[in-house]
Amino acid sequence: MKTPIQLREPQLPPAAPLGTALDRILGLVLFALGLCLPYSIAGVNILWAVLLVIALAAFPLLWRSAPWRDPIVACSLLLFSFIAVHTFATTSQPREALEIVKRYDELPILAVLVALLRASSRSTHLLWGLLLGTVGYAIAYWAAPVIPLVAGKTQSGYIAAGFTLGVSAWLFTELGSRARRPTLFYAAAAFLTLTIILRVQGRTGLVILVVLAACTAWTRLPRRWRLAGILILPAAVFGLSMKMGAVSARVLESGNALQSNTATVNDSTRIRVEMLYIALDLVKENYLGGVGLSNYAEANRKAAAARDLRESGQIGPERPWTSTGNPHNEYLFQLAGGGVVGLGLFLAWLGLPLLRQKTGHPDWIFIVPALAFATGCIFNSMLRDFTEGHYYVVLLAWLLANGHGRLADVRRRVD
Repeated sequence: MKTPIQLREPQLPPAAPLGTALDRILGLVLFALGLCLPYSIAGVNILWAVLLVIALAAFPLLWRSAPWRDPIVACSLLLFSFIAVHTFATTSQPREALEIVKRYDELPILAVLVALLRASSRSTHLLWGLLLGTVGYAIAYWAAPVIPLVAGKTQSGYIAAGFTLGVSAWLFTELGSRARRPTLFYAAAAFLTLTIILRVQGRTGLVILVVLAACTAWTRLPRRWRLAGILILPAAVFGLSMKMGAVSARVLESGNALQSNTATVNDSTRIRVEMLYIALDLVKENYLGGVGLSNYAEANRKAAAARDLRESGQIGPERPWTSTGNPHNEYLFQLAGGGVVGLGLFLAWLGLPLLRQKTGHPDWIFIVPALAFATGCIFNSMLRDFTEGHYYVVLLAWLLANGHGRLADVRRRVD
């Protein structure tokens, strides 16, 4: 299958290797970053600071590698620049604007990571850390019923768990597809998939898992079986989740809430629907220039009050959807906050990996994670300093720096 618009792998200047001592330190930091990605935003931010120090120590070498010549990296830097300029220009509170801009620090970090990974001989440490970290995160979900401290952590991260475990399961499948001894890879993929189905109560995770199942069927089955596969495998995953999974009760809850007018103000489905309606009202009035990302909470409050006046003639009390700082939809957030330019840059950044080509054919190793992230952005503002955004950007950096060659190297190491 060929796409009308193709993005070939760019030819970047060769990356000079780091010194031995710095390379060893970087390898350890990369491994730690991978371990922290699925569950610790604070740990990730600390390790990013360490990576910036390493990057400054090797600045001349990394500058010559010119990572910004890759269109995806260039678009990432452009999107961040627009968010920064637009946010400061639309508010009179510099401190609030700075807090918002800091939430998108993974966008410029992408360039730093690509440069460091290209210069390192230990970049596979990052992938191993990421995969082991997600396996550990999955184990935590199984241990949660008997360890209260772990239970508290897992109960607040369903969307992140669904995304990170799902994409990692796909990565394990990709690694095992050409391995001489693929059993370990496939067992890990099955374990992560079953964790999402049986232990994670996130509806977004289920949707992402269904998308990943369709991608797996399309990329791994013979051509004559693909159409049947993308229908049967996702249906099987959804059916198993609804029959056995922890998420089935939440899916049924969503259906009941959408069909009933008696849902409470604390019902998660009703909250999301109300936030969606308010965001659409904001978009209708502000789609050209946007209200500013730092002004979204106040604009949301005013739009909610106006909606109350239209529907009931009076402003209602404070409710969860009247005080939110984002609509839990990255597309609407970028459009309402940054206008058409903000949404256009976000779509370009998100879409470029989908156009990536290798030997004239779609490069699925880029396309599948991008599709999973794009799907998740329908249900959450995933780029806004959340685990999902950190995970995706780090994985994207690793793929841009290494891609197929290092995946083959990882398979050889295990074989």
